[in-house]
Amino acid sequence: MQRVYQTDAQRERRRRSEGRGTRAAWRGLVLLLTLSVAGACAPKPVTLPSGTGVPYPGFNEPLAAATASCRDVRSITAELGLSGRVGRVKLRGRALVGAAVPDGIRLEALAPFGPPVFVLAAQAGRATLLLPRDDRVLRDTPPDQIVEALTGVRIDPASLRSALTGCGIALKSPVAARGYGQAWVAVEGASGETLFLELIDSAWRVRGARTPVFTITYDELGPVRPIRLTIRGAGEVAAEVRLRLSQVEINTELGPEAFDVQVPADAEPLTLEELREAGAMGEKK
Repeated sequence: MQRVYQTDAQRERRRRSEGRGTRAAWRGLVLLLTLSVAGACAPKPVTLPSGTGVPYPGFNEPLAAATASCRDVRSITAELGLSGRVGRVKLRGRALVGAAVPDGIRLEALAPFGPPVFVLAAQAGRATLLLPRDDRVLRDTPPDQIVEALTGVRIDPASLRSALTGCGIALKSPVAARGYGQAWVAVEGASGETLFLELIDSAWRVRGARTPVFTITYDELGPVRPIRLTIRGAGEVAAEVRLRLSQVEINTELGPEAFDVQVPADAEPLTLEELREAGAMGEKK
């Protein structure tokens, strides 16, 4: 199709119209996710211990035992079944995800047919978001800022990778721990994060994690466990998303090309401000 050249006034009207179109595109994204799969009954969420507990100085041994199966995972690919809500918007759908150390991530939201609803890819602290159905692209942006524009909070790729592998969060500097009875230990990190371990059938298991922004719980046991991710903003629950993994592959080789997006030459630029203006998942705040 021949490109039509426009005056400055026409371009300004088109820009404003595209801003409205971006919000409509995200509402369409939510609709497509809602229609894409049927959901299963969610398991009862794990209740993580609270209160002061008692000091637990020997936390290194249970921490090592609980994370033995996930701490050496360098990459993971999987299909995700998603359900839950972001703000007032209900979600249900499927996505493909790939993640690799230290901060590579690729997330494709699948539609019932045709191209993905969106593709988000990031590495080395920079991300690209492509909306194939809207022919819009946001380039060279910190991935946590894109996630914040979509959901209202910042979650980095490394946190998502740790959650998918079953480690909850990566405790880079565990500093102390608290015990709750005979079965629970909460290991605290230097940055205010906490990893919760439970003793089940004489074996320590990671059952959840909490940061100032979000909480992760593993509501079922098994080699591939469903994940409940609760995101909090301004002291209130802003989102609760349940992820069920399938077709999981661990430590497959993922080159830099896996975290790159092939952007059509005629894709129109999308700005972070437009995403923020649209609000969480297209719902104006």
